[in-house]
Amino acid sequence: SVKEFSNWYSGTILDSINLIIMPFNQNTSQNTVVYTSGQWDSRDVKANDQSVASSTDYVSAFKINLGKYERFIWRSELHWDYGSGDLKYKITIPAGLAAKGFRLLEEQSELPTSGSISWTPLYHANNTGRAEQSFSVSTGEGFFRLQGTVENGGTAGDLDIQFSQSSSNAAATILKAGSYIEYMRF
Repeated sequence: SVKEFSNWYSGTILDSINLIIMPFNQNTSQNTVVYTSGQWDSRDVKANDQSVASSTDYVSAFKINLGKYERFIWRSELHWDYGSGDLKYKITIPAGLAAKGFRLLEEQSELPTSGSISWTPLYHANNTGRAEQSFSVSTGEGFFRLQGTVENGGTAGDLDIQFSQSSSNAAATILKAGSYIEYMRF
């Protein structure tokens, strides 16, 4: 009956159609098929500021789990407010990535931002992630836009964007609310 159907399925007819026509992507290097909705997964948006003060130890800002041989495209926007402790960040990925494992297009605003923003684009391709980047500049705000791909090897793990202070200081380094990461497996 209709009532029984609605007890276990709460989606719309459009949701049902999207489930039926979701794209299949073939990973020819691993001879596997990945099912995807074709939509960006945008579950991880900072609802509140995340602060680091009086510490140079890294904290995780965003983390995406990667299974063995999984691939995904991702993008992120990070809004910073940093005090006298400045800022450092890095992106870690699982060990054992494929040869084309990690590609990143990184755009950094001037630090601190002032009026019109000018961006510095950087490109990275490796199988180790983004090495530590440290910024020691005037206090203020800055923005990073990141986008890339990850192709995992035989070791499950995480893509993990981490940050901290470059030098320990009581004035907090803050990842601002509204910063986000989103991804799509392929």
